[in-house]
Amino acid sequence: MPSGKGAFELLLELEQSSNQSREIAEQQLLSAGHFQYVRFRVSECFLMVKVISISEILPLPAVTQVPFTKPWVVGVSNIRGEVIPISDFSHFLFERGINKNKKNKLIILKGAGFSTAILVDEVLGMSDVVEDDISTDTSSVEEQIKPYIIGTVTRDEHTYSVMDSKTLLAEPGFMKAAV
Repeated sequence: MPSGKGAFELLLELEQSSNQSREIAEQQLLSAGHFQYVRFRVSECFLMVKVISISEILPLPAVTQVPFTKPWVVGVSNIRGEVIPISDFSHFLFERGINKNKKNKLIILKGAGFSTAILVDEVLGMSDVVEDDISTDTSSVEEQIKPYIIGTVTRDEHTYSVMDSKTLLAEPGFMKAAV
């Protein structure tokens, strides 16, 4: 029996149903403590941060330098109509800058009403992590990054420090980049 709906309407209903099913599945995973993390490297440190803390990952775009800022501030860039500050995360953490190459990426972190980008050596991929798998033992974590770390996880033969981006974005030393 014909439903009277055209192909477009049927496809739209199918898409909405699919989106609702995906959202339900994501909610079930979140309530079970499953999260997706982006794995990346800064200097010799392997880190990961929750995907939901990130708005975008992209290559280093054209950058405008900003005078009278701390040495770890790369500058600002217009990314999709938003002026985003960019920080050399290695220089901020370890006072040694990233060796710029094609593997470098910007990870744009979402703050409360703002975004900021950290330049990292390379992005290594994504991992699903169950919160119970995060070890709270941070004894192997370098002192400079410990304030931003909630624990560690082992993946792909590396121990990753699990970063809390909210702590980083609340850090006055990171957010006040003017000299």
